[in-house]
Amino acid sequence: MIDVPCAQCGRPGPDVIRLRRRTVRYSCRSCGAVISARRADVEAGRGLWRRDAAPRVTPVDGDPLLAFMPPRMVRWLREDDQKPAEAPDRRTLTRWYAEFDRFTAQARDSAEARKRFARLSEVPLNELPAKPTPFTKVIGALNASFYDVDAAVAHLVAQGNDPGTAAERTRHAHRWFTTAGRSATWISAEAPPEPDPDRVKALLEPGGLAAGLRGEQVGVFFAVLFRVAKGPSARSVAETFGAPRVEAAVRAYLENGARPLRDAVLAALEPDAGEEPAGGAS
Repeated sequence: MIDVPCAQCGRPGPDVIRLRRRTVRYSCRSCGAVISARRADVEAGRGLWRRDAAPRVTPVDGDPLLAFMPPRMVRWLREDDQKPAEAPDRRTLTRWYAEFDRFTAQARDSAEARKRFARLSEVPLNELPAKPTPFTKVIGALNASFYDVDAAVAHLVAQGNDPGTAAERTRHAHRWFTTAGRSATWISAEAPPEPDPDRVKALLEPGGLAAGLRGEQVGVFFAVLFRVAKGPSARSVAETFGAPRVEAAVRAYLENGARPLRDAVLAALEPDAGEEPAGGAS
């Protein structure tokens, strides 16, 4: 992190994405913006845009859609649709991102689109990746990472996605999951019947958790740990939480019906969970 305020929301301590001799690029955990600034300004404690890098744009402070997308996308959307849904469903939000990505791609080839992009964007076109992370991939990464923002970003970056765009979109998607998109999370699915105790005990026997799960065992596994019929792969559960913690969670369920891993996932879906570095369930 660096000790400057975010140029978009004013919050301190954004994360450095790229540090160069003259410029710094960083992302804000609070509003999701990706910032480009002169290194001299950053070292002086000013989180300011380079005046020669981007034109002045219309402020969108306070717009509810800033929770789910960067300012440039809000301006683009408001210009095309004066009254877009302020609590979009997954299909709508995914469509908006796909259309905005097409518009951004057009700006690289069309002078007219480029002029419009420059008028709407707080980030210069040449500082954005040619292939931004598809929003569908961001949603998938968050689901598979149990809604841990840092883990989802790391997964996307490992796949070759631009770190800044991956971080920006993951934080916006996380905010959507914690608010308008809460019903779209796998942890919010309808609860299945409580599993038979003998089948739960079988998970702890030799050939149970350690040997891998198959068939009906998978349904019992997710019902016990998360009170859902299905979710990310059982393997990803073990990789994320660790085999000892998974086994302890099964024993806790047998003892008193507790589901500590479900509680951890729900904690990661608290509205502020994605705003701080992941030390627990963020």
